[in-house]
Parts: sequence; C-alpha cells; structure tokens
Amino acid sequence: MVKKKHPGKPLAQRLGTQIAALRKTKEWTQADLAERVGVEPETISRFERGATMPSLQTLEKIRKVCKTPALTRG
Repeated sequence: MVKKKHPGKPLAQRLGTQIAALRKTKEWTQADLAERVGVEPETISRFERGATMPSLQTLEKIRKVCKTPALTRG
C-alpha cells in the first residue's frame, strides 16, 4: 500500500495553490501571469482553483517566467 502525502487534497489543487503563491510573490495578477505564459487569464484561474491541470509544457513556461528552479510536490 502506498501512503499518500496529502490524502485529502488532489494534485491539481496542490499545484494550483503553489502557482497562486508563486504568482503572488511576484505581485502579478492572473492576467499578468497569463500574458507572460501565453494563455488566457481564465486558464490561470482554472489552474489555481485546481479545476484543470496545466500541461507539462505550460507548467514549464510558468516555471521559466517565474524564474523558479522547480515547483515542488509538497
């Protein structure tokens, strides 16, 4: 049996929380991040709410524009 690190919170929500926190440290709006990544602001909103997961390509773009080494699993 595999023990889950966060049994009550799905991956999409954990990732969305990290994206929102990272964006806020830059003092960017969702529209600011969306423009830099090349997506619609509603797309960033969906990521942050955990409604959808970004593709690996989009996640890499977010990482690059935010100049962070990696988004963590935590």
